[in-house]
Amino acid sequence: MNLAIDTNILVQAFCKWEPVHTVVTSFVTQKLHNLCFDSEGCISKEYERNVGKSDAHRKWYKRITAVKALYYCSGKLNQTHKTQLCQLGCHESTDHAFIAVAFNSDKHLISEDSDVGKGPKGNQPPHCNALKYLNDEMGITVYDAQEASLNLGNKS
Repeated sequence: MNLAIDTNILVQAFCKWEPVHTVVTSFVTQKLHNLCFDSEGCISKEYERNVGKSDAHRKWYKRITAVKALYYCSGKLNQTHKTQLCQLGCHESTDHAFIAVAFNSDKHLISEDSDVGKGPKGNQPPHCNALKYLNDEMGITVYDAQEASLNLGNKS
């Protein structure tokens, strides 16, 4: 299965050493799942900006490259989805790239970003409406780290 993993998960795993987030990154290391990247390079740049200085992240990336656990697809959303998501408070281009690779692959996004309806403010409008749109209109399942660790730990 191909997973889009938002930068906030990697920051928690490689910079703050949060155990449940580290478990999520192990799914890719163990080749249970592949990590999605956009062919345009937005996600790579986002990872580099936020966790690129972490030795643990560099070692992890080297390992997942060696086991060929990377999946590339388009990181572009059509204008209808982009407009609707912006109206729902999800307006960052990097958020759109993660959503697009989830949409253009197996429709699984792991994030704790309130803009996609997760994290501390995720259950408040308009963020909860963005989550509903992602689920109902785009068919994307959005997991936080805890949900991902419970639901995606086995190869599917």
